[in-house]
Amino acid sequence: MKIAPVEEKGKPINKIRAILKTRTSWPWLVLLALIAMAPVSCSAKFTNVTAQEAHDMMQQDDSLVVIDVRSQAEYNSGHIPGTLLIPLDKLESRIDEFDTPTPILVYCQIGVRSEEAADILISHGFQQVHNLEGGFDSWQDKGLPESAPST
Repeated sequence: MKIAPVEEKGKPINKIRAILKTRTSWPWLVLLALIAMAPVSCSAKFTNVTAQEAHDMMQQDDSLVVIDVRSQAEYNSGHIPGTLLIPLDKLESRIDEFDTPTPILVYCQIGVRSEEAADILISHGFQQVHNLEGGFDSWQDKGLPESAPST
């Protein structure tokens, strides 16, 4: 089976029209229809930041909201000053507390739950989402300021 030439009088030929001219084109049409109907994936992605980068962001951007997604007990054992505790399992139910243009930094103990939290925020339309790579452990390793454990 031959497909029509790629150019006709210096202009590209519509490839779909060329496919339609062939008798065995229906599988291709089905494929094209499926591709056209597929949901467009969200290209937004969160950004991983180091502890020092997170600290610098907090110093430079007053609008930055920092969310600790650990448990109450973990938070009580020490946390980054000025953070808001929203455990991961409560995040979706409290997501309306923030406007989507708000820059948000999330963290947990080692960075795994905060990646999940960042994905949740992105899926709800937030565009400026940052994840503290290595979590609170990396913050402590750098010797950055932390709130003392609550008793």
